Amino acid sequence: MWDELIGIQHYWDVPWCYIGDLNIVCFPSEWLGGLRLTLAMETFLEFIEDLNLIDLPLEGGSYTWSSGSDQTSMSRIDRALVSHDWEDHYSDVIQRVLPRSVTDHFPILVEAGGITKGKSPFRFENMWLKTDEFTDRVHSWWNRYSFSSTPSYVLAKKLKALKGDIIQ
Repeated sequence: MWDELIGIQHYWDVPWCYIGDLNIVCFPSEWLGGLRLTLAMETFLEFIEDLNLIDLPLEGGSYTWSSGSDQTSMSRIDRALVSHDWEDHYSDVIQRVLPRSVTDHFPILVEAGGITKGKSPFRFENMWLKTDEFTDRVHSWWNRYSFSSTPSYVLAKKLKALKGDIIQ
């Protein structure tokens, strides 16, 4: 599974967030009674390191799974792992353990303080049309642009160039 996820992530260069039951812990301390680092844990840690992922802080508890009501066996096998560029889009991201209801897993909630805004979109202002020289300027700029290709490509390039001239 780790190799498949690595392949998928290398195929798309986008921010990533892995959330779910990964059925493995990172460290013996995440498994009640765990004593040693296993080969499976080492492989999981290599996966996290190879993809440069961030294991979000867990609040509200140490474990996300228990074997039953007596809680003789507990571990943290559910988690959220994010890429650095994903974390850059959100502020104050944490994962929180919620109360267990039906299954043997404690649900986790990923909370983000907010989305970091990128560039604001271009907005055409109708008041510009009330200025006498505006339409003349647009006409002059439009006729000055010279692109060659398909009509849709030329239109897209002219609109982009026009936007640049308008916002200057």
